[in-house]
Amino acid sequence: MVKKPVPKLSQLARLIVKAGEANYGTEWRRRLAEASGVSPAMLAFVATGEKPASPAVARKVATAIGKTAGALKKIETEILANIGDAK
Repeated sequence: MVKKPVPKLSQLARLIVKAGEANYGTEWRRRLAEASGVSPAMLAFVATGEKPASPAVARKVATAIGKTAGALKKIETEILANIGDAK
């Protein structure tokens, strides 16, 4: 049986995978799909190199990641502001 060669991921695809894994862990495709509106199938294609990430997909992913980052930054600020209250 002849194996198909594994496509090399583009820099954009690697960044999408990295962002998904960092923000959502092992279930990143499903969770990033829900957050971004990109189908899980398209994220799988991008992650395996079967299809390139279009500019529209990349923008949707970036927007979803930005929302997560913004929410985490707000929580970080609140935690740091409340350290003096901790016992």
